[in-house]
Amino acid sequence: MRGLARLREAKIRILNFWDTANSRKVTEFAGNDEAHWKEYQRLRSSTGSPRVFRLNRGERNKYWNQDDSGGAGDGIHILAPTAELTDAANKADDPNAHSYALWLQYGDFKVVLGGDCDEAAWKSIWKKYGANLRCNILKASHHGRASGFHTEAVKAMNPEYTIVSVGKKTQHRCFKPIPPLYKGKSVVDAMAREYCSDDSRQRTCDDYAAV
Repeated sequence: MRGLARLREAKIRILNFWDTANSRKVTEFAGNDEAHWKEYQRLRSSTGSPRVFRLNRGERNKYWNQDDSGGAGDGIHILAPTAELTDAANKADDPNAHSYALWLQYGDFKVVLGGDCDEAAWKSIWKKYGANLRCNILKASHHGRASGFHTEAVKAMNPEYTIVSVGKKTQHRCFKPIPPLYKGKSVVDAMAREYCSDDSRQRTCDDYAAV
């Protein structure tokens, strides 16, 4: 959500705003996060422009996954959240568990964007779609953290490429380049990182290739 206030300052107009049914309340902020949080609250409370959508798995509409006549077509398909996942996320006060997971399809080419989905969300997705999750490219959840890794879902997706978008954030993490090829799987990786031995939360590119 960081950056929303900058979009407004740059006069970039948002026409459609995809939100979730989260009930999260934040009272403490770091840096200028409060400005972005307030802009988020302004956007999600809109009753005019932008149009606010709170979508769940499988929802269809023009023009994100239907054609002009309302038929199925290429586009954006929603894998998560579901009402059940949202309810659990609200009870746990876990913002990442509200995340969208999106399946982008163009012809036979498919890309899965994992957002910040956690293991519970991926388990739900895998149970629903199974082998039909097959995709060409996977954007790993939550910058590759172990909390967003579900072995069976990754096996079902069997991506040709896995993108792990990461950056330097805290001093206790080690950073080193990861080679682009692992066991026959190509991995596109921006500043790929591995954690120090005292931090087991990170899944490396090797983990995604190993399945």
